[in-house]
Amino acid sequence: MIDMAIVNICINSYIGTDHLLYAHITVEGRITMQSQLRLRHIIPVLLLAVGLLFLAACTSSEEGEPIVIGQTVTLRSEVLQEERTLQVHLPQGYETGTGHYPVLILLDGPWHFHHVTGVTEFLAANFQALSVIVVGVANTNRTRDLTPPTQTPEDSTFAGNGGADRFLEFMETELLPYIDANYRTTPYRILVGHSFGGLFAFHALVTRPDLFEAYVAVDPSLWWNNGAPLEDFKTYLKAHPDLGKTLFVSDALGDDDLAEKIDKPIQRAYLMHPKFLAEYGTYIAEHAPAGLRCGFTQYPLDEHSSVVNKSVYDGLQLVFADMDLLLPELVFLTRDEGLAALDTYFARLATRFGTSPFAPEGALNEVGGWLLFTRVKQAVALFEANVQRFPQSANAYDSLGDGYKAAGELEKAIESYRQAVTLGKKSRHPALSTFKANLAQAEEELKKQ
Repeated sequence: MIDMAIVNICINSYIGTDHLLYAHITVEGRITMQSQLRLRHIIPVLLLAVGLLFLAACTSSEEGEPIVIGQTVTLRSEVLQEERTLQVHLPQGYETGTGHYPVLILLDGPWHFHHVTGVTEFLAANFQALSVIVVGVANTNRTRDLTPPTQTPEDSTFAGNGGADRFLEFMETELLPYIDANYRTTPYRILVGHSFGGLFAFHALVTRPDLFEAYVAVDPSLWWNNGAPLEDFKTYLKAHPDLGKTLFVSDALGDDDLAEKIDKPIQRAYLMHPKFLAEYGTYIAEHAPAGLRCGFTQYPLDEHSSVVNKSVYDGLQLVFADMDLLLPELVFLTRDEGLAALDTYFARLATRFGTSPFAPEGALNEVGGWLLFTRVKQAVALFEANVQRFPQSANAYDSLGDGYKAAGELEKAIESYRQAVTLGKKSRHPALSTFKANLAQAEEELKKQ
């Protein structure tokens, strides 16, 4: 049963021009449900939350396990003189492996954590990106933390601005060391920010370039300080043509023609926003140095808020553009040249991202699954290699059971399925019911022989 005393309903304000509120429900510190809502929706969501919690309290844990996408962590900052809430997502296979992972720092964490972690897992599952650790950083004073100092009087509309350098100090001296000390990380870090967060990404690149290797700036507020961040960026590129970074910038065009209808005093920001993004697009197309992997995509059907998900998806594909083989091509490579060729492919990626020089569990599992249709012996060999490399993976043993079953070796299949169930129970694997069903089916087939 769920102890109602450990269930917290948290409603945190998202400080921005759209006046959204963000609500998330946590159970024992695990993030289980989240949504974005406007003020008028607070009461219905609270009623829904109470109903869900009542059902949860009346339901035995034996009838189902929660799908957990992350954990909340509180970090005391001496730099900021406050506590900061982090949301941490560990990629699939983290708990059962020993590998190290790139880190994605996500600004406006609670607002974007759910959909961004979905994007990272989806891209990794389809070998369009490597698996990453996602760290969402919650706001306490968004305008303060994400904006550089300004000399433009009109920017005073956004009160309390100008603390970006202090926030970068917090990242450099407290946040990033904490993540590196507590999780298996590689030195490759990605910064993702939207709006003011995108502005912050530009500021971080220019002022503290050693902190991150890649940046995804979603519809960034380059109009800040009358466009000074863009001029600083141009100056930096000219001085550092071999910077060796990746920068993806998106531009939502869907609401550009609505600026005239926006109420003052924030109308000025909406009027200037498309101007400076267009200027950036022109400049980067003509002057991008060879040392900058860059992408600039405009989204005509999206507006400032809706563009985030697509931008993160496209941005991460650019970051991991070195992953230039599709899943079928990985299958053909392994089929024709063997496991060593697959390992060589991932070893090449390791030189850039600091990851393992061997094929990850998911790659062996997926390639083996494809080969199982036509080349059972080769598939079984891959599955056997997978359990040797990842002996704590329930999924690896379940796939090996599939391989043995396809090869007609039911006793070996049953042994593998049993190990999958044992490990699945230990790790509370979401596919545990499938592992149990596979075991029961194999045992039934053996009885009929």
